[in-house]
Amino acid sequence: MKVFVEGATIEELVNILETRLSNSIEQKILTIIQDKAERKETFLTRKEAAQKLGVSLSTLHALSKEGTVQSYRLGGQIRYKESEIEGALEQVKNLKYKRG
Repeated sequence: MKVFVEGATIEELVNILETRLSNSIEQKILTIIQDKAERKETFLTRKEAAQKLGVSLSTLHALSKEGTVQSYRLGGQIRYKESEIEGALEQVKNLKYKRG
């Protein structure tokens, strides 16, 4: 956007600059807030993770021990990142088909 200031007063020029700067800062803040909201991680309980993967709790435990699925201890409870469970879903599906 081009701004023509020929014949504008200093006050008008300052007002134009303040408006442009304010809009730019507002847009940056909205982008930062949106990015932060998108990065927020959802954690699943053991039961939720097992259901999502279609396996038993004991199989989920075995997958965690072998490193296929990463578990996290939060407040004394075991949780799983939903994004990682979704990523592991393909690996688990492949294991099921290999076993017959």
